[in-house]
Amino acid sequence: MASESTEMYLSVIYRLTCKAERATVSEIASALGISLPSVSEKVKHLADQKLVLHEWREGVTLTARGTRIALKMLRKRRLIETFLVEMAGYELDEVHEDACRLEHAVSDRLADRLDAILGHPEMDPHGHPIPNRDGTVAQICYVPLSEFKPGAVLVCRRLECLIKPDGLSFLCDKGITPGARFRVEAVDEDTGAFTLRLRHARVEIAPELVESIRVTPVGTATARS
Repeated sequence: MASESTEMYLSVIYRLTCKAERATVSEIASALGISLPSVSEKVKHLADQKLVLHEWREGVTLTARGTRIALKMLRKRRLIETFLVEMAGYELDEVHEDACRLEHAVSDRLADRLDAILGHPEMDPHGHPIPNRDGTVAQICYVPLSEFKPGAVLVCRRLECLIKPDGLSFLCDKGITPGARFRVEAVDEDTGAFTLRLRHARVEIAPELVESIRVTPVGTATARS
């Protein structure tokens, strides 16, 4: 049985490799808030256990076994977050800490019960697909907000899972959550900052947050691969 630390590392590596073919040790360290030497040592240990593949000066990828563990943890994590928001009244930016604690304690049996109680949801509250019990997960393609120009009318579909807590709190406070509709009013070509119009409010979004928002144009169907 994988340790809590191992589960945490594998989950983060999975999320990072959804964006790129390989995850770097520095990216893993940044996502976990752990020092580079500690992460390097842990990655070597995971490689010895055949949970990841890592060569000197190369990035880190999961093995098939490592991927199975990561998807099982992500299923539990995303079901817990869905339960906390839909049944316990949490806000999106409040679920992280408790979900982190609970995901390692939830059994497969309890995860199945949560899935049934929630009506077998396909997505978590942040817009991420929830893996099935057999380890399969839908690949749903959304477009980064950064690809759009002023005048575009969009629907927020996903907030990336590696966004910093203060950034997530800012977006939630401004109403930029999955399902929210807004118009791009302006784009600062020098900085990459966006100005959005939500109902009667104008919201300025810093470049690092722009990159964390995934959208679809109004009237566009969701694409699956």
